[in-house]
Order: sequence, then structure tokens, then C-alpha cells
Amino acid sequence: MRTWPYVVLLAEILLFFRRVIFQPSAYVIPWDFQYYAFNQESFFASSLRAGHFPLWDPFTYCGMALYTNIQSQVFYPPTLLTVLLANLTGSDRLMHLLTLELAAHILFAGIATMWLLEAMGCDRPAALLGATALQLGCYFASQTQHFGAITGAAWMPLSFLAVVKLASPRRWRWAAILAVSLAMPVLAGYPSTISAAFLCSLILVLALAACRVATPKAILYYAAGALGGIGLSAIQLLPTIQIATMSVSKYRGDWRGWGSGIRFEALPSLIWPNWHHILDLRGYHLTYNFTFLYLYCGVVTLALAIFACFGRRTPYAIPFLGFTIVAALMMFGDATPAGAVLLPYFFTLVRDSVYPEFMMAGFSLGMAVLAGFGAQRLAGKPMLLTALLCVTVLELSCAGSGRPMNTRALKDEPGITSRQFDGSVELLETVRKFVNQTNPPARLETYGDAMGWTSMAPTIELPTGNGNDPFALVRYMNLRRIFCGGERWGRYYEVSNLNSPILDLLNVRFIIARKPWAASGKYRLVASPSGHYLYENLSVLPRFFLVRKIVHAAGMEQAVELLRSAEFDPAHVAVVEGAASEEFPEGQAKVRVLNYARNGLALESEAAQSRFLVTSEAEYPGWRAYIDGVETPVVLTNAAFRGLRIPPGRHRIEFQFRPEVLGWSAGLSALTLMAVCFALIRTL
Repeated sequence: MRTWPYVVLLAEILLFFRRVIFQPSAYVIPWDFQYYAFNQESFFASSLRAGHFPLWDPFTYCGMALYTNIQSQVFYPPTLLTVLLANLTGSDRLMHLLTLELAAHILFAGIATMWLLEAMGCDRPAALLGATALQLGCYFASQTQHFGAITGAAWMPLSFLAVVKLASPRRWRWAAILAVSLAMPVLAGYPSTISAAFLCSLILVLALAACRVATPKAILYYAAGALGGIGLSAIQLLPTIQIATMSVSKYRGDWRGWGSGIRFEALPSLIWPNWHHILDLRGYHLTYNFTFLYLYCGVVTLALAIFACFGRRTPYAIPFLGFTIVAALMMFGDATPAGAVLLPYFFTLVRDSVYPEFMMAGFSLGMAVLAGFGAQRLAGKPMLLTALLCVTVLELSCAGSGRPMNTRALKDEPGITSRQFDGSVELLETVRKFVNQTNPPARLETYGDAMGWTSMAPTIELPTGNGNDPFALVRYMNLRRIFCGGERWGRYYEVSNLNSPILDLLNVRFIIARKPWAASGKYRLVASPSGHYLYENLSVLPRFFLVRKIVHAAGMEQAVELLRSAEFDPAHVAVVEGAASEEFPEGQAKVRVLNYARNGLALESEAAQSRFLVTSEAEYPGWRAYIDGVETPVVLTNAAFRGLRIPPGRHRIEFQFRPEVLGWSAGLSALTLMAVCFALIRTL
């Protein structure tokens, strides 16, 4: 029966991740999976339920372009299907469905590894053992929290299969498959895994050519496949490149230091996984991220990998041995002499968005392939191979399954969902009751309270002026530093100056704290749910209002300085960069919200004289303004927001988010997709 290896691989995944798969009400994948990936996809799901594609997130940083964030996975087909399934079956199942999606990716990685080994001459039992070593090995066991890193790395075995097949007569078919397998990690959105996918496949094709297993022409076909991968993923790449130039991500080098890469202290875990007490953490005392101290691929895997390199061996053994050594050296980063010299230049090239540690994905795959080669040398001993497979499953499951790096009990950390905050339904409902008194809801900030109020804002749907995202806009964060302080590369700044008028400008009506504080006349305590204290800002300004005076600023720096001035009064003056200073005549004026949606809004203004519309809605390329249906240029206001000059009389004002870059990038991806489909059909 040819399906039995697939059943075995599936059973291994179900065994390894049994708690998070079969007990979703008690266990969850921790950390970034729980607080970042779920947050992004929760907003994705709610946007689709509301009839909007998730282009703009109005809950974070006074608004941000979600589709530009490469980690949001809004263009990644498997996640789109997961989100749609969650909406069809009940949004409260989203966390579990994302867990199943992650497990399915690991299973796919195992299956593709089995195909890869079979393509290089291994029998199915040997290929199955190598696949087992990968899907239960160090990378997928230790980095489970990084949803994008897992889903992206899962495509690496398929890209390796395509590279190996570039030596076959149907090169264009495999170049097309390579393009798809390299595009998917990009759309999965984890920069370190994207880098690893391209680097590892390039190292492999060069190693195969150097060992004459593949011809130099294979390198040209690889280049075509890599370009195809970039073209297919352009729908995500171009918007991300755009926001990278405008966000604090370009300043990541400010906090660059030594210590990039896995430390050599991790080496003992190749044989003894709990060498540093990382499997229970009670005895762990090192300062490193303990998930990168787990390199355990299994004693059987290690022995078979060594066995594959001696005596009679497949011609692929030396190229894969070379690849595995290079991947290992790269994952150790600046712990090696070469890494210490070269990494600073590499970080400058990629703007510090890539971590060498994630080359562990390539190392784990290399070890699995070598183990498969070693098992093939025992092809005439089926009972021994079966025993080795059983031992591999047992030792890897006992070592890595249900550990702190991939499993967390909800009773210990309930997390944050759309229904509760840190396990309290009453807390979240109380805060919502106050915040939702206006349309749109007023913004919430923290003062000595949990980061989750702002970092999980899209999930709990409480708008905030804060956030915790690597693509926070430079302009907005410079404005925020007026009342928070902090370095220019930061992405999360909690309020430190409660009396700053900028808080009023940002429509921050509520402050939540874990401890009570002596409120001045500007604040009053309105609720104290579940050990938290909710204060109302009595001088808050609405999201949209009209002023009589505008002051010109030559650029961002001057605008921020004017806003920082003690004389600045946000209720009556706006600082603009796209118009000259002007003061309008006196007269009555008002503006009201007609409709407020995620990708657009409508207002109505009425004024006896011309006025200037001030908003606390972040400006970003793609926002267009219309007055009575006539497009009007948006004026950059108060360093980071949208503003408009409004003529006298009654007018309907609309803002719509229609990013041009998305059209160009989608067109490039569509053209590349047609070329890939043509290459596949032509070689049928």
C-alpha cells in the first residue's frame, strides 16, 4: 500500500502536537503565535466578515496599512483559506484552525522531504526516516511560536526537490515549481525564513554544480526560478518595500550589537537535548533565547548522518554534507570568525531584518537528508530500519513534544481574545462599554498596564494610539516620542507624560492602569474592573474637528518641534506641510461623522467661513480625499495625519484608501503567474 508512509507521517504530527491539536481548550502554542500571529489573522478574519479586504488597520497607531506588513500573510493562500474556514465555522475557532494550519505545513515539509530523498535514489523506508527527522527535529520543535517562520520553512524541501530536478530534461517545469516554492515563504512573511529559503537553495545548487552532480546550466535555471519567485510574490514585496522606507524598521541598525546567531553552548543539545535545562526551564539560567539552544535532531539521525558520509555513498552525499556545514556555520552567526567579519555588512544590506539563527531550518533539513542517505545504506535490513524509525519517533517526541517552546497551558496564560483579556470577560466588556460611547470609538492608552491593550488592539477592537509593530511609521513615532520619550528605532512607547496636549490631539479619551494614580483636573476615574483602573481624559479632542489657523512647517523635524512647543494648542491650530500659514475669519463651524469603516470614512462639514479639517487619522500613500465627490489633495497635518482645507457651506467629505502600489504589484504577480503556468503546461 503506497499510502502507508503518508499515514505514518501524519500520525507522527498528531502524536507530537497532540495537546494543541486535540485539547485546544486547554493548550495553545505560546508567545508570538498567541500574541502576534493570532492578532494579525483575527483582524484578517473580522475584516472579511465585515466585507472589507484587510488593507487598513484603524485600531493601531491611529491607523496603519496592514497589507504592507509582510508578516500579516494577507496574500498567503493557505492562511486565506484558514481565515475563510474560520468565518464559515465560527470565529472562535480561528486559533485552533491556525494551529492545524501550522501542523499541516510541518506535515507537508515531511512529505516533501520524503519526495526529495526518493528523487535522489532512496527507497521509501529510508526516505520516511529522513522525513521523520525533519518534521520532529530541532527547527519545527523549537520555533513553533513563529507562525511565519514555520509556514515559510515548510516549503524549503520542495525548493530543494526542484533544485535537484533542474538536472532533469523537464527543467522549465522544475524552475516553475522552484518559483512557487520560493514565493510561498515570501508570502508567509517571515524575513529570516525568506532569506534562508533563497540562500539555502542557492548554496545547494552551487554545491551540486561544484560536485558535478548538476551542470552549470542548472544555475541559470535556478536564477530563472528565483526571479519567478520574486515576481510571484511582488504583490507583497512591493508594498512591504514601500513601508520599509517610511517605518522605524529602517533604524533597526541603531540597536545592532554582537551576539547575532546561535551560541556554541547549543552544541551539547545535539546529543543531550536538556543540557541547559531548556525542556522544563526551572533550572535554566542563561541569558540567551532558550529556543535556540535546542539542536536535537535525534541520536539516530546524527549517527545515520555520519554513517552516510563514509564508505559507499550516493553522489548527493558530499553536496548535502557541504550544504549542511555551511548552513551550520551561518546559523552560528558572529560566533564564528567569518560571521563576525561578514555579518555587519549583511545586516546593512538587509536592514537588520534577518536573524542568522533561522538558518537552523537549513541545518535541520540537511541533517534529515543525510540521515536518509545513511538509512539507505541499510536498505537490505528492513527490520533494522523499522526499529530505527520507531526509536527516532520515540526519542524526538519525548524530547521535544509538549515542551515550553511549543506548548502552553491556557490555565497558566489565557492570553487575549475578542471575548476576554487575560482570562477576564468582565474587564474587557467594561472597557468596551466606555470606549464605544462615541462613533468612532475613542482611543485607549496604557499607563503602567499590559502591552496587550495596544499590541492586541485589532483582536479586541479597541482603538489605540500605540502598538508594537516593526512597521510603525517614522513620522507617527516621532510625534509619539513627544509624550513618551524613547529611541527613534522603538515601536512601543507607553505614555509617560499624561498632561501632554498631544494625547488630546490623538483622541485618547481613556487611560488604563494597574495601579491608581492621583488624577489631576484633566482626568477622572470612571471604573476599576478586575484590578485595573480606567481614567477618562476630560480634555480629549474628537477624531475630526475644524480649526481657524494653520501654521506651515518645512518638514517633519520642524513640524515635531512646533508640536512640542508649550505654546502649541491643538484645539485651535494645525501644523501643516502642504500649505502656507493662514488664519480664517471667525464664524460657526462643525463637522460630524456619517460613516466610519476600515478602508474609508465619510464626514459632513458645515461652516460659515473656510476652515481646516484636522484629523487624528494617520496619513499613508493611498489615502484619497473627496469633497462633494471632487478629489482634493490631502494635506500632511500635525506631522503624521491627514488634513483638508474645507470651503464654506455644507459639504460631504470622504476619505478612501486606494493604494496604487497594490495595483502595480498585483499586476506583476499576475503576469509572473501566467508565465509559471505556461511553463508547467508546456512540459506536461
